[in-house]
Amino acid sequence: MQRPIPNSYTPLRTLALRVANGMTRHAAGGTSPLNFFYHTESDVRDAIQLMEDAYTAWGDAKHDFRIAVTNLRADERDARHLLTTTRNTFESFLGNQHTPDWNVTGFNQGTLEIPDAAADQEPLLRALAHYLHNNSGRANAPLGVTEAALNLMAQALTDGISAVDAAQGVSVNRRAELEAAVKALIEQIRGVIGELEEQLPGTDGRWYDFGLWPPDLQGSPGPCEPFTCIAGLVAGTLVCDCDDAPLGERYQWQVQIIGTDADFNLHETTGDSDATLTGLASGSTASVRVRAANESGEGPWSHVITTVVP
Repeated sequence: MQRPIPNSYTPLRTLALRVANGMTRHAAGGTSPLNFFYHTESDVRDAIQLMEDAYTAWGDAKHDFRIAVTNLRADERDARHLLTTTRNTFESFLGNQHTPDWNVTGFNQGTLEIPDAAADQEPLLRALAHYLHNNSGRANAPLGVTEAALNLMAQALTDGISAVDAAQGVSVNRRAELEAAVKALIEQIRGVIGELEEQLPGTDGRWYDFGLWPPDLQGSPGPCEPFTCIAGLVAGTLVCDCDDAPLGERYQWQVQIIGTDADFNLHETTGDSDATLTGLASGSTASVRVRAANESGEGPWSHVITTVVP
């Protein structure tokens, strides 16, 4: 049974580096040389670099998108303030209840409520500016209720919406580029595995030098080490992770609350070798351990980590 190749960034990068380092260790001319004709160490490291670059570019694009959204939200708050001030100013002329007289101002939906979204605020600002263009005597410059101010705010919303749309488009494209880079790196690893299968017996220990499992290995899973478990960002959670156990198909996470539980209790079972343990009492001290399992049985328990639950 060969180790599954992960398709998410961090575990895939970790495995790919181990594969590349194994290729360095068993390079031609060494004490235990292996030959790689179609998928070289350079090919693997280049694919890793491409994925890293794509991941960084996607992170930058997500950051730019968040900034654009934050800026638009600020503009929406400013627009709401200006719209409220403008409506209140016009109430002295048109009354504080909606009537057909309000329709020409842009408040034409049977209500004087101020919209929250930029897409709804922008046309209302334009309509109010047009109304003041034709009724300049109803402007109030000290309060900022002018045709110019309304048009300026409307343009800021238009620009903000465009900025968000553009940033989102870039983020989607960068995500697609990352997915393509991940796929290319996975293909490189599969290629290396294929070349190893032609040179190594299915139970040869040298598979581990590449971060891989001997494909003919049978029986219960190996150990879940190294194993880490730290306080989560959310109250009552612990974030735990271990290296994929050889032959591991699922992972059993046990927790013992010190001073409360007499022994370890199964908290949850996952298909991956990482888990966010939730529902723990904040401030309690928890001991955690994990083991892998498959149809043949269970592997050994990891070492125990004891930590305070946030």
